[in-house]
Amino acid sequence: MTDRKEKPATITCGRAALLFHITLLVVITALIFGPMFYRRLRQPGSDFGMHLTFTQQAIQEGRWPPHLLYHLAVAVLSGFTECRSHLGICSMVILGVALLARLLLSAHILGGTTSQGLTRLADKVRTSENTLVTALTFSLLLCSPIANFWQKTHYMGQISPNVWESPTWIFAQPFQLLAFAVLLREPSGRLASSVGAGGILLLAALAKPNYLLAVLPAWLAVSAARGMFRNGRMLGSAAWLAGVAAATLAMQYHVAFGSASPPLASYQIVVAPFRVWRYWSACIPASLVVSLAFPAVYVAVFRKYVRDRPALTLAWLATGFALFWMAAFAEQSRLTGELSPAFNFSWGAHFAASVLFLYTLRDLLAQNDGRWRALVAWGAYAAHLLSGVGWLGKQLCGLDYH
Repeated sequence: MTDRKEKPATITCGRAALLFHITLLVVITALIFGPMFYRRLRQPGSDFGMHLTFTQQAIQEGRWPPHLLYHLAVAVLSGFTECRSHLGICSMVILGVALLARLLLSAHILGGTTSQGLTRLADKVRTSENTLVTALTFSLLLCSPIANFWQKTHYMGQISPNVWESPTWIFAQPFQLLAFAVLLREPSGRLASSVGAGGILLLAALAKPNYLLAVLPAWLAVSAARGMFRNGRMLGSAAWLAGVAAATLAMQYHVAFGSASPPLASYQIVVAPFRVWRYWSACIPASLVVSLAFPAVYVAVFRKYVRDRPALTLAWLATGFALFWMAAFAEQSRLTGELSPAFNFSWGAHFAASVLFLYTLRDLLAQNDGRWRALVAWGAYAAHLLSGVGWLGKQLCGLDYH
């Protein structure tokens, strides 16, 4: 489902300039997120500390969580040590590498937009295209739901393109970007292509499975609507990808809910429409507005120009499936019958928002017409960006990340 109306730009970048921009991203990321990760690791009851405990238990007892890729990476880098401080250092290194991978993937995607729109914007702000792509790439790390004053939290109950509470979410993000990009490129049906795509989907699921539950059915629906499965090789490729995903997800479900002593042994999955979401959000429609204002405003003002944008179509449909999982299902205690407020079914929506923001920003950069439309869309993006800067500032000051 390649964007056929978009011709890739050729953004020339010498080795020195490329090295400078990568170094700049590394330094800024380390200065901003390094202290925050360190504080999270030392904070009692944080997700960072909890997953460090999971890693220790896995090394000691061989009981790995269903989304084991982050814990396995930390364990391997540490030499399978049980020392918590060494595991913490390795965790920060792994998360830093994951953030850098996400930045580089995002820069590659943004840099592939049509050159005319990107060049015009770079001229307006009096900078080079490479510097503009670097700045916009980093700005995506700062976006959040637009600040509101009626909710209990800033991101719980909303859909955020960034979640700094969870180390597994941070680690998994580049794998989800790769999974989306692989499906967007339409696996050709060739054996090597299908095996490679299946491997990426496997890694994405082992990192965190929630987004795969949304993007794969979205891709299957779009592909079927386009008649792609009339080709036998494409149908075989789709069956292979669906089989890999189904087998991986079934294994993870068994480890999480069905084995003798899993992390969620006392819980079961139930259909509970909006019940957990209402626990966190005083007004779900308002939560959707403050969460998805930028991509929604962009589609609204550029509706005549985005009718045939396969990337946006897939990103929006995946977001819809993610919202379905988020709204419809919950984890219920087998002992008390109470629903867990952990809201684990919302992770896929956060991944979907991150992908949707990235591809909407890429499409906005490609627009050559509609000055007032562009100003409205950039205004919505700025609202998310400023809210995210404020939210990140609170976290850097040691205040509540919620």
